[in-house]
Amino acid sequence: MPRVLPAVLLAALAAGPLLGQNALPPAPRVQSFPAHFTFDPAASAVLRTLWAQSSGEKREYVACLGGDFQGDTVRVRRVLTLEPRAADSLGVSAQQSIDTCGPPDWQGTVHTHIARYDGERPYANFSGADRGVMLMWWKRWKVDGMFCVLYSDRDAYCEVDGTGGLTNMSRSAY
Repeated sequence: MPRVLPAVLLAALAAGPLLGQNALPPAPRVQSFPAHFTFDPAASAVLRTLWAQSSGEKREYVACLGGDFQGDTVRVRRVLTLEPRAADSLGVSAQQSIDTCGPPDWQGTVHTHIARYDGERPYANFSGADRGVMLMWWKRWKVDGMFCVLYSDRDAYCEVDGTGGLTNMSRSAY
């Protein structure tokens, strides 16, 4: 059987580039996503108080987050603690946080995870129910949101979620 295909390919390559001056198509534009979360001192102070109240009362607390997206950083500047109502001992009403924690003043939510899954180690990520609330928040506001869970007196797990899907996951000290 004759080897026609390799000969045709060699002739095409010898004739010059297939795509103008560059043999490769242009690289796709890569969207830059935030690399980490930072917390202004005033926001950190409110979050530490939120954690202390939550762990002292053995009750989950929720707050609104205000801040901005700066290049590769999400900067949390403000925190508004929500008063628990219409909730059990592990949480506040999801609808309350969705209604209150939206633009333009707020860009998402934070809540405490005081429960321990083996009596010692914290739940250091979002639960399935948490993700459902984040989705409801996005459906309501249709903008990227910042979401954090506090899982110790100094540690937070945060994500940016929204128009581009999940775009950032960060463990941060607050």
